[in-house]
Amino acid sequence: MARKPFSVPEWVKNLTILVLTLSALCLIVLSPLSQWLPLSLLSATGSQEQAGGGNGDTTGTAAALPKAIAVGNDNGRYAVQHSGTQVEAVFTAVGALLSEALGSAKTPQPLEEGRWQAALGGTGVYFEFAGSIPLSALSSWLREGQSNPLLTQDVGRILVAPHWENPRQVYLYFQEAESGAFYACATALDTDLHLAPALADYPPNGAVFAFEEESLSALAPYTLVTTDTPSPAVYAAAQPFSPEDSAMCASLLSGCAFSSQSVAYTSNTGVVYKEGDDTLRLGSDGSIIYHAGEGSARYSLPGDEGLTAAAAIQVCRQLVNATAGSLCGEARLYLISASLQEDGTYTVLFGYMLENAPVYLYEEGWAARFTVGREGITDFTLRLRHYQATGETSLLLPAAQAAAALIAMDEAGSELLLTYRDTGGDTVSAGWVTG
Repeated sequence: MARKPFSVPEWVKNLTILVLTLSALCLIVLSPLSQWLPLSLLSATGSQEQAGGGNGDTTGTAAALPKAIAVGNDNGRYAVQHSGTQVEAVFTAVGALLSEALGSAKTPQPLEEGRWQAALGGTGVYFEFAGSIPLSALSSWLREGQSNPLLTQDVGRILVAPHWENPRQVYLYFQEAESGAFYACATALDTDLHLAPALADYPPNGAVFAFEEESLSALAPYTLVTTDTPSPAVYAAAQPFSPEDSAMCASLLSGCAFSSQSVAYTSNTGVVYKEGDDTLRLGSDGSIIYHAGEGSARYSLPGDEGLTAAAAIQVCRQLVNATAGSLCGEARLYLISASLQEDGTYTVLFGYMLENAPVYLYEEGWAARFTVGREGITDFTLRLRHYQATGETSLLLPAAQAAAALIAMDEAGSELLLTYRDTGGDTVSAGWVTG
């Protein structure tokens, strides 16, 4: 009689699978990369809310979404910048590298521009932001409130790439926004374990920086030029509320932490609400203007660190998200700047962004302006707009041709930017401008 072949009991198989699964999870948790990251960034995929969805969302990684990303690997460079969907997708996949680099960065050291340019040309991932962002705030956004106290500069460009003398060591490189100076700092990332595997699968698509091409030498050196021809949507633009709309006014009052039972009076420019010495005006022109009375703590700073750039931005983000962000339709809000003034207050500016292009609103460009002191927000002005795609697209020259046209117009040293211009009309479309 033939013997039955030996069969492993089903419970043994299940136990083996469980042990292997737990082992894999332990490897993830113990990895240096995971120590600094929110779980949403450990996934290769993410929701629109995590990666920077519309409707003015400025929470979590949405606030940190760059306007351009360039990935360098052994095959060349892949870059995206004119499609919000593409930028979100790449950022969801590689944003963990930026998060870990910021969280583990050591004290920044001055860097020669030649080193910066050489690093841009090799393996690494480059992030360019539409505004000037404090590194402390960026670190806090990506790491669930944990800021790196060693990073105090404001930046517009960041690169995560190997060190020039020790290629296994990954460094955080950045350009300070105001001075234009370059810095580098060591991180806990390893090129072979973390950087190279995350960047290996991106095929080159012909993207270059202006300093790398003689034909683009008249542009600002770090203008990123891609081969795609953008077809950004044309948007209908409108004022989203009227002071006569009682339901909308009640919603905005709530978003501004005012009671609908506040003392109110009508002026020729809108409705003014008073609570104590605090005043809030809902303007007939779509503006909201606030002024704090003496000693007001209506919009106090979060945490116990006092007045810092990150704290100022956080309290403003919460307010702008509950008001302008809830009414802007298919736009999203982005941080333009947070600048320290001579009197010790911060001026914080936010703007609207459509697709992946900033909206220059009215004469000043911004959508929200805040003044933040030691007690919190003392003044703000919001300019509410609502944007909805019309189904039409803006007709644009390819980036290289647009750059050549700017050079021909003697715009030497300028950066090529894709921007929407909103002067208060019914529609807005995108176009190339210099900056």
